[in-house]
Amino acid sequence: MTPTTPAGAQPPPTVYAWAGGAAAFSRLTRIFYGHVKTDPILAPVFAEMSPRHPEWVAQWLGEVFGGPATYTKERGGYAHMLSRHLVGR
Repeated sequence: MTPTTPAGAQPPPTVYAWAGGAAAFSRLTRIFYGHVKTDPILAPVFAEMSPRHPEWVAQWLGEVFGGPATYTKERGGYAHMLSRHLVGR
């Protein structure tokens, strides 16, 4: 098989790195959930959301886009995330 990058070349950055890493994902989720709290339709759905929810979503998104496995290590990974979103749990 022929390598896709020349010897010594750096692999392309992950989306996580390209986007700005943990700080960028944290900012994205803080801003997003700030808007959710004031949205007349979404606010009731997220009324009991933990204040740490944006941080946890940032960790999960970061991991999905090639960042460190912080969400998996600290929160239990994809299976935990799914269990938190099942209807009628």
